[in-house]
Amino acid sequence: MKLMSNLKKKQICAAIICGLMFTGGQAEAEEPVPDLYGANEPHTVSGVTGYATRNSAEAVVTGADFIVTGSGWPTVYGGYSDSGAAVHDNKVTLNGTEVGYNVYGGYSSGGAVSRNTVIIKGENVIKGTFSDGSGRVCGGYDDGTGGTVSGNTVIVEKDSTLKGFVYGGYGDSSSAKDVSGNNVYIYGTVDGDVYGGKIKNASGSITNNTVTLGKADDTDAKAQVKNLVLNEKGGKTTGGGILNVYNSGHSVGGKLLSNDTDNFKLADGATINFYINAADMTQVPEKVKTMLTVGGPSTLGGVNIRAGVQNAGKICQGDKIVLLHGDGNLVVSPELIKPMKASDGIMKADLNIELSDNFVDLSDYKYAASNGKIIATALSDAEADLGPDSAAKSPVETMAASVSLINAGTDMMAGEAMTGAAQSTAISAAEGSASTLA
Repeated sequence: MKLMSNLKKKQICAAIICGLMFTGGQAEAEEPVPDLYGANEPHTVSGVTGYATRNSAEAVVTGADFIVTGSGWPTVYGGYSDSGAAVHDNKVTLNGTEVGYNVYGGYSSGGAVSRNTVIIKGENVIKGTFSDGSGRVCGGYDDGTGGTVSGNTVIVEKDSTLKGFVYGGYGDSSSAKDVSGNNVYIYGTVDGDVYGGKIKNASGSITNNTVTLGKADDTDAKAQVKNLVLNEKGGKTTGGGILNVYNSGHSVGGKLLSNDTDNFKLADGATINFYINAADMTQVPEKVKTMLTVGGPSTLGGVNIRAGVQNAGKICQGDKIVLLHGDGNLVVSPELIKPMKASDGIMKADLNIELSDNFVDLSDYKYAASNGKIIATALSDAEADLGPDSAAKSPVETMAASVSLINAGTDMMAGEAMTGAAQSTAISAAEGSASTLA
């Protein structure tokens, strides 16, 4: 029997994978193959036509939903357009794979990229071209003129690991218009930096991007990342954005939001919400838990820091928890450490939030410390039971307590919305059924 040529083998491999995209089957990438496309405009990469095409009568690229395993994939796209079409509602799940460059839930050159999702399960490596040998995973990405990136999501599941950088949304163009409302949920380990949103255009708009560490209803979902930035514009950390921290045991190895000690208010207007698990609070000094440990310097001079008890349980007077422990130099503004808003019908737990004794007054309401801590202490006993229906509700609906923080300073800006309620809804929408492509 005559042996097949390498070219013939590659052609057959591509044909098999193409068929599997439409049948939901499985295959193993035993050798390098063309880029993967879930839904895209007719497009040719290295002489091989993309695996699926959009309806040319519709100016959208949408509907991809598949799982990628194995190794050898150069770049993976959930939805793709290189002519400015809108790319929305595509989903890619990585489950134990190695990708040569980058992964995109949705990708466009100048179009609107929205509601695309990347889910990370198992052990995954994104090689890329960054100096540390890693690439990027983007919920949504646009590199064209006037592009917008909004409402996209990346989820790193519990017990999963990812070697690579993570972006909820990325406007990678000097003329990108807007990056807003993107979400990153980290329940596992990211060996790389995490961004809620990033826009190259220094004049563009970047707002309301959110990163969540931990899961309201799962105390074993521990998040570990290298560096964490909510918003970056024109190559610099900028204000706004929301960081939610649920339960204890999370870590950021390097900087949190900003490490610019020359500009204490670089991350002005950002908010960090600490949702305390009542069971994590204790009076035993050696058993006091920490919600978030930060290894590098972090300048949070203009950042709002809030805390509340997010579940039913019992709190005793004198119980403590460390909200934030900065191993490096930590700069905060005590007047911005404020209570979450109370809702009618829920338990109120009086907490005192204070800085550890080693903080030094830098003037202008800024305090700094190396190895500093922000500590919450219960001022009275409190207990609540929300009943059997609480498990089915959102984090805000099931929140058994809010806080009345006792600390000097002015009131928190009115109308600041809590974001925990969006967590369950966003994840449920993102984690639907998917066909499998290996």
